[in-house]
Amino acid sequence: MSVTAAQLAALAQGAHSDEAAAFESRIADEAAGRADERMAEALASAAALWVTTFGDLDARGSGSALADLLRAVAERVQRALSGLGRRSRRILAAAIPEALALGVRQAQDFARRASGHRVHAATGSGAGPLERTLDAARGLPRMVREQLDRALRLLTPEVVDGRTFAAVAAGMGAARSAISRVRGTVAWAVHDALNTGIGYVARALRLRRVWVAEFNACVRCQAYAGESVTLRGTFKGGQSWDPAQRHAPAAPVDAPPLHIRCRCRTALWSERWPVRGESLPDLLTRQAREAVGRGWSLPSESGAARLRAARALLTSGEQLPPGVASAARRALREGRFPYRTAAAI
Repeated sequence: MSVTAAQLAALAQGAHSDEAAAFESRIADEAAGRADERMAEALASAAALWVTTFGDLDARGSGSALADLLRAVAERVQRALSGLGRRSRRILAAAIPEALALGVRQAQDFARRASGHRVHAATGSGAGPLERTLDAARGLPRMVREQLDRALRLLTPEVVDGRTFAAVAAGMGAARSAISRVRGTVAWAVHDALNTGIGYVARALRLRRVWVAEFNACVRCQAYAGESVTLRGTFKGGQSWDPAQRHAPAAPVDAPPLHIRCRCRTALWSERWPVRGESLPDLLTRQAREAVGRGWSLPSESGAARLRAARALLTSGEQLPPGVASAARRALREGRFPYRTAAAI
């Protein structure tokens, strides 16, 4: 029974991506443990102690009272992050094989639905492709220590003397960023292993891989959407719809994730599959152009980058639907996109 490219894209961008996101979220929560909660408690207690000692948060701290307060705050920060590095390393290292297996299973499911035939199990061998993923897990304790050391250097009388509580909050923020970086590393590693699993199946079945971006992916990832590579091929590095982010001499890219926040994936592809209508690569490319032309993105992405990308799209010579071209031109006239996500349309 044949399928359409839209159905295959919905599978990759919907059910499969949702499953990967849920797995990532669970592992990130396990890796962080209670560190977020403990840091929030430490910040609240530090603020209360500052008010008790100096009167209010805008008062300037100094002298022996400040030194005593900072020692107490430093102890709370160290307790809040205690065990974070070792725990996150252990949990992520154990999760990487699971993420790999998830990628294998999803790729098999995708190939079965696209081809209409049962797909035999296909697995990879050797740890080589996973070494950089495992290295990310191994590096977590060092990263946490470095962030903690940075925070403790900021929580000293030499830095805080004569300043308000905002200086203490900044030092504690440096410690809290260790938790954010743990979560970011987990997200990157999970998707790296997942895409490695997809690559294993592609090689076993001797199929092409096509880049699948999210609807609101960044302008770099949207430049890869729909691009397909051969069995052992790589994607051209340095691509972006934003001319300011293009890097011609960049190294080739084997697979997503392209950056720490990337949730792109590859999907298997064969021109021989009984897919009705347009091909999956063509549909994904069309999706990406619409996303660029309409300015769909995450709030964290620069609006200026989206406008530069829209201008590049309009001058690229690509055939665009009238609505997409109109949206891009309007945004350039107004200096902003009225909507930033596909869900808002």
